[in-house]
Amino acid sequence: MIQPKRLGAILAAALLVGCAGDPDSDLGAGVQGVEVVGVNTLDMAEYMFPSCEVGSRTWRVRGEEFRTVPLGVRDGMAHYVFVKSPDGDGYEEWWVDRDWMRIRLDRTWAHCITDTGALCGPGADGNHIWCDVQCTRDNTVAACQRRWDRDASSRYNGLRPRAPWAATQYRSPGRPELAAPFVQRRLRLPVGGEARFAAEMSFGGIDRESCAPCTTNFDTAPGATVRRAVTARRYREWRGFHDVVHLEVTAGPGNGENSYYARGLGLIGFGIGASVSVASELLERDTAARAACFEYTPASACAVGGNECRTEGGEHSLCGRFKQYWDQHGGLPVFGFPITAAQPELREDGRGHLTQWFERGRFEFHGANQAPYDVQLGRLGAERFSASHGGMDFWSTPRDEGPRPGCQWFAETRINVCDSVASVGAPGFLAYWREHGLEFDGRRGTSYPESLALFGLPLTQVRRERLSDGREYWVQWFERARFEWHPELPLRYRVLLGLLGNEARGRP
Repeated sequence: MIQPKRLGAILAAALLVGCAGDPDSDLGAGVQGVEVVGVNTLDMAEYMFPSCEVGSRTWRVRGEEFRTVPLGVRDGMAHYVFVKSPDGDGYEEWWVDRDWMRIRLDRTWAHCITDTGALCGPGADGNHIWCDVQCTRDNTVAACQRRWDRDASSRYNGLRPRAPWAATQYRSPGRPELAAPFVQRRLRLPVGGEARFAAEMSFGGIDRESCAPCTTNFDTAPGATVRRAVTARRYREWRGFHDVVHLEVTAGPGNGENSYYARGLGLIGFGIGASVSVASELLERDTAARAACFEYTPASACAVGGNECRTEGGEHSLCGRFKQYWDQHGGLPVFGFPITAAQPELREDGRGHLTQWFERGRFEFHGANQAPYDVQLGRLGAERFSASHGGMDFWSTPRDEGPRPGCQWFAETRINVCDSVASVGAPGFLAYWREHGLEFDGRRGTSYPESLALFGLPLTQVRRERLSDGREYWVQWFERARFEWHPELPLRYRVLLGLLGNEARGRP
């Protein structure tokens, strides 16, 4: 008897066969009226917002910890908070529409000043401090206080004298109910290139404890409009991270700030002028925004205009580059449904990579490579073979003496892939191998390199194994897959790929 879950996947696969994304797109199918995101055009949401479904893992940058938490969709915009302190008391509130990453609230600081009282700018040394906003007080050195400074002898001690702290409110000029435009969402920015954008905004303040309005921030008169200018640069590699966008504020609020975002990983570097701190650890943290005046409830923010996401299998969303890769290289029959959100994970190279798990595989984003090699498939076949066979090395299983007639010989592992397990009229393992692959040569049909890129090398001969449904099947293990022979199914579906992602994640 076929398991209901397997049968459902088989039927769904039958409906999806032949569907694929636009092969001419670089990084997504695009949205009507919006330029396709690609090699020369990028979506800053993919850099600043690691996960649209769940709170991301945490990057430690010197003494601070940075993490995003999605809060759902309201009024056609994605809503999330960017938590910047280990206790959750310092954070920013952001809104995202098709055109802008918009900031609404900042509970961390007003601006950076040097010991001489000047605003920090390009080339500033390390002798600077962050001033917390105080209601009705200008942010000068004399008035500056730091909320986290507990040194009783420090003139910047945030507890002495006590003053009402304020959260900064950012507003769109003429529309105070709308969060201020802060980062242009889509930029024409090839690797090694530079782009500029600017936005106008006004400010207000809210007392953190009483929630009453304040009239202070950035030494700007209440209701005044300020122009913020930013230069964006894109690097293939920066400080060990790949596909990085560098935003430098050249005028207006935050002048001199430098922020670095790695695609799919979020903020990985920050500083003033030449003084930049870089993310050093990827932590398992669930820190949430902590505030007396506001309430933030986590929720999926995937369904926002222009972010090119869709839900597959009723559980998790496919977005951006992973969505396109899934569409173009096999979809449901090859990869199965997504079983996790896409978010950073530490991989075998010791680095954080945007990762998403599927029923039959694992996608990893490697920004150092150009498409289609920027998305790599985890070696789940090799990993699961060892894990499910008591740590056995596949080399300890029998090898073939040489090529066999009608088979594909792989000298690297001394294994043949054949159709001999198949009954008359049914495609076997070799036929399945030759019919599936990653499309990257632009030619019709599937070439040997394309099949190899999808499945990897064969690791074992065809062997009899008992699978999770308690029944025995003929199987053959590959670096990234397990081929299974199911004689009880219709001819077209007798070769199935094992649910290695489910097994690795402990799913039934």
